[in-house]
Amino acid sequence: MGAPLPGEVRHDSRNSGRACQGLGVLKKNMMKVSLMNIKNLVLTLDNFTKGGPAILQSVAPDYEYNADHKRTDKIIGLRVNVIFPCNSYDFQVIRVADPTDRLSALLSKATPASPVYVEFDGFTGSIYTMRGEDGRWRPGVSAKASAVRVVPGPDEKIDFGPEVD
Repeated sequence: MGAPLPGEVRHDSRNSGRACQGLGVLKKNMMKVSLMNIKNLVLTLDNFTKGGPAILQSVAPDYEYNADHKRTDKIIGLRVNVIFPCNSYDFQVIRVADPTDRLSALLSKATPASPVYVEFDGFTGSIYTMRGEDGRWRPGVSAKASAVRVVPGPDEKIDFGPEVD
């Protein structure tokens, strides 16, 4: 039967006293274990896209809210709604700090065969919890970025001009 592995407790007549001590230490250490706080997780864009593209769905102004949670007339950015086809067509609203809307004109020309693909600079996502109408806590996901830019689609080729040797 060889020596016990680290953390292994064997129950036989020769080490019954030590086995009980080992279980006591194990129980004491398990009491110290706490669950990870999901609010501390920082999500990347790849967590949302799963390596695929982000397709622009809609763009709207993002307004500032006062201390009473009432919307003001001050625009502080954009609310960009995107779809992630490689993530089961999930969608997410991403708050972009740059309030300049360069996307609406492109979105009006987009078709299902030729959507607008976007990427985000300074992207971070986080998980939060909120109490639902039934009083139960529910998780939610928020995302923000410093800027959004249009990129070619996965099947599109970029024309860099004539090749130079």
